[in-house]
Amino acid sequence: MKSFVVILVWTFIFLSFGIYLEKEIEEFTDKYTLKIDNIEKEIINDNFEKADKLTESFLKEWKKDSKILYMILNNEYFDSVHGFTHILKDSIYTKDKTISLEYIEKIKMNINNIIQYEQLDLTHIL
Repeated sequence: MKSFVVILVWTFIFLSFGIYLEKEIEEFTDKYTLKIDNIEKEIINDNFEKADKLTESFLKEWKKDSKILYMILNNEYFDSVHGFTHILKDSIYTKDKTISLEYIEKIKMNINNIIQYEQLDLTHIL
């Protein structure tokens, strides 16, 4: 009976952590999706100087905020976003709108993949 209670408590702790982590991941991805949307708007409006500043800010915050999640989650998508952001920064510097928008979409896709990969639902559990 004692071992059953211990298993039940650990199961509850594990599920609580999973639900908490899913909420944190969703807030994290929403925050950075909004930031990348703002960069995209500036590129569309040909305001490359402001887009460059926003990209630099995005990159600094991404490095800082993703450290903990990087250790817990699949880091493939974090590495991709980081690499694509550097390419985006270079394409903004050269004022290449097409490549900039292409890498904006790649970054958005990888940010979305973070939440998709870690989603807590029956298809991922079974």
